[in-house]
Amino acid sequence: MRYLRSRVVIMSAGLLFAAQPLPGQNDKLEKCDTPIGTLAVVEPEAETIQALGRYGLGTPTSLIRMMVQQSSCFTVVERGAGMAAMQRERELARSGDLRQDANMGGGQMVAADYLLTPDVIFSEGNAGGIGGAVGGLVGRRRGVLSGVGAVAGGLKFKEAQTSMLVGDTRNGVQVAAAEGHARKTDFRLGALGFLGGAAGAVGGYTNTNEGKVIAASFLDNYNNIVRTLRRD
Repeated sequence: MRYLRSRVVIMSAGLLFAAQPLPGQNDKLEKCDTPIGTLAVVEPEAETIQALGRYGLGTPTSLIRMMVQQSSCFTVVERGAGMAAMQRERELARSGDLRQDANMGGGQMVAADYLLTPDVIFSEGNAGGIGGAVGGLVGRRRGVLSGVGAVAGGLKFKEAQTSMLVGDTRNGVQVAAAEGHARKTDFRLGALGFLGGAAGAVGGYTNTNEGKVIAASFLDNYNNIVRTLRRD
């Protein structure tokens, strides 16, 4: 199946600096004239959501969906909580409770060409640095969550690194892979300007230091995925 799987490595911080993109990072959302295909964002595993909750963050799916939607590089299809609501509407149609002009029938739903499943991995900064942490993740399906202590100013880590793998829902072939990076506190919200007036919909990812760093890493990661697929 086509899938996008992302991993986040978060390093604990000892010092606080003004946030900045890493070398070569583009802090603007990549845009497309025409969609590459349809995409569904899958909820991360329960352990990932629980770990993010330690930083006052919820599931990143709303953030990623909004990012994808605003880029116009994929058509987002509903496979989350909205899917359950749609199934209930279809059940009402089958039972005859909806009006006859509801136009609710079979064969109408659009298939997802790609799936995106985010995953978050926390690692202490004294465990060999970010390179060592990433190396330890290769070939591992589930993240290992380790304690990250709070530091001065409230920021619990200074750097996030993400990776995404892109595969095909129809044949299971991996077609692209990319990484994303962001570091330090108070990342410039200009980098998250694609959220517009809907920033509140993604909660702590725009109003907490930890959320901004993770959101910026997802943004860099997604931009790299789009560039890779464009080249193909």
